[in-house]
Amino acid sequence: ICRLLMSLATGINIQGEEMEKAGFLVMKNTYSEDLCGVVSFVLFNSHDNTKLPTVWDVQSLSWHRLVDELHHTYTHIDYLQNQLAKEHQNGRLFSLIAKLGYITERPEHKDDPKWSETGDRYIIK
Repeated sequence: ICRLLMSLATGINIQGEEMEKAGFLVMKNTYSEDLCGVVSFVLFNSHDNTKLPTVWDVQSLSWHRLVDELHHTYTHIDYLQNQLAKEHQNGRLFSLIAKLGYITERPEHKDDPKWSETGDRYIIK
């Protein structure tokens, strides 16, 4: 997986250990130290005859980036929910205004003095 990641990041087809080292140098000059640390940890530790790194090992190297990303995601979700609530409230107000307009502007009440500009229903109109 790290070879694929390095190939995508560098644009070099990574085949063999020499290409891995060359691709890693290109990544080191271009990308963050955290990403290079994760790639080197996974890629170069897997060549040893020891056990392969687990997901938990990789996560421990990049946890602060994950937490930051999660925080930004939740902040954006809160913003979108607030905007949606505003739009919902605007829709409810428009619906109420439309209903009141329908009631007050009916043609059968055109000449009725109770629905005139000075009647007791003027507040609604």
